[in-house]
Amino acid sequence: MAELIPIDMKKVDDLLIAGCTGTQVAGYFGVHPDTLYNRIVSEKGMTFTAYSAIKRQKGESILKATQFAKAIGASDKGDNMMLIWLGKNRLDQTDSPKQDASAKDEQITEVLSNAKENTRLREENTRIIEENKKLKEKYEPETRVEHIPSE
Repeated sequence: MAELIPIDMKKVDDLLIAGCTGTQVAGYFGVHPDTLYNRIVSEKGMTFTAYSAIKRQKGESILKATQFAKAIGASDKGDNMMLIWLGKNRLDQTDSPKQDASAKDEQITEVLSNAKENTRLREENTRIIEENKKLKEKYEPETRVEHIPSE
């Protein structure tokens, strides 16, 4: 029976929490990715994809909690620049939410402007229809139906 290559599962967890990919974790241990994936299935009872997603989410939760604790002065742990960099690159955070707000303001202004223009066009259309009715009544010849005697 083949002897299993030793893989420290605590270290696997730490690397996945840090955001490493499966191939990066496998490379750390010097094993083929399939070896790592199969070991996760046999020891953890789930696919590597599911297991790594759980660990990655844990890492993102830790990162957000650290940012929050530092922001409210509850902790002095963590490097400000790394918290910002990781937030932007791993959590898709941005430092310019006002751009989003101004873009929404522009959209709202455009919608309101379009609504005003639509109202104006409807009123103009109604006026033109009324004028056409009046002109039609004024200039349309009266049609007379004469009785044609039957033979």
